[in-house]
Amino acid sequence: MRLGQREIWCKPDRASRVMLFREVEDVDFRRYGGPYGDTYWLETYTDIVPLSGVTWADWEGGERLALVRDGKLIQGQWDGSALSESELFDGNRLTPIEVAPPDWAQRW
Repeated sequence: MRLGQREIWCKPDRASRVMLFREVEDVDFRRYGGPYGDTYWLETYTDIVPLSGVTWADWEGGERLALVRDGKLIQGQWDGSALSESELFDGNRLTPIEVAPPDWAQRW
């Protein structure tokens, strides 16, 4: 859905009727981590739950929420009144290694 210049996406959770929302606020191709400045939140029948600091989120299997915050992959579960979170993977511990490009990739 587009509201003026804002682009808003929503996706329902199949089990608990919670909606995941994503608002694309701006696009900056110089932004670290990707060009989109997004805001995520959950909506129930009675509440709006901001997902502070989240840079990506989606339903996994239709019931469980997968989200990324501060370089960490997190699993979220809505219990009807609150979102419980548990860390699955911390990508901050990874160290990039230098890899030489193949010959074919060194010229255009």
